[in-house]
Amino acid sequence: MSRAAAKKYAKVLIQNTSKDEIVEIKDFLSSIVSLFKDSKFKHTILSPLVTMDEKYEMLLGKQAPKNTLANLIRLLIEKDRIELIPHIYEELRLAQAVESNSFNGFVYSSQELDPKTIDELKNSISKKVNAIVDFKQIKSNNIGFKAEVPDLGLEISFSQARLKSQLIQHILRGI
Repeated sequence: MSRAAAKKYAKVLIQNTSKDEIVEIKDFLSSIVSLFKDSKFKHTILSPLVTMDEKYEMLLGKQAPKNTLANLIRLLIEKDRIELIPHIYEELRLAQAVESNSFNGFVYSSQELDPKTIDELKNSISKKVNAIVDFKQIKSNNIGFKAEVPDLGLEISFSQARLKSQLIQHILRGI
């Protein structure tokens, strides 16, 4: 439900504002989304005991601008939909990625991969999906390798445990 509502808000923003203003709104929402990760802030901002003006001031400050961003925040507060802010941010981020045809992905590995390997992977996947894909490496405890681009629904993995399991099954079938 909240995802669908966030998509509607994001769609209206994209249709009715300039690209520069969308970037500004997305950047601002990014900072607010990081605040929503704090349970105390989230509990406070969603509390019915906090007035609308206090919520507005918490999100935008005392010197709030009079523009689309301020109107969006005021509307979300009035309609009691502040919890949609992280979802709206995600929809705007995804729309911007689709428009620029540039996506971010993650490489999970138990070892540090050299930049040349990551570049080869980036170039190979970029060719396959016909988009610019950039990877960030994240060290994991799993023995193996996994590359994913969540926005495209793409995942490539190689696991030593899975290979061992498949090898055992193949040998058992042969017996």
